[in-house]
Amino acid sequence: TFPLDRAGEAIKTLADRKVLGKVVVSME
Repeated sequence: TFPLDRAGEAIKTLADRKVLGKVVVSME
């Protein structure tokens, strides 16, 4: 089974990267 805390970490990482991407795009 896939550990829930690992899944939550992956989702959080994806969300953080999405936000960072938006910030970088808006800065350009």
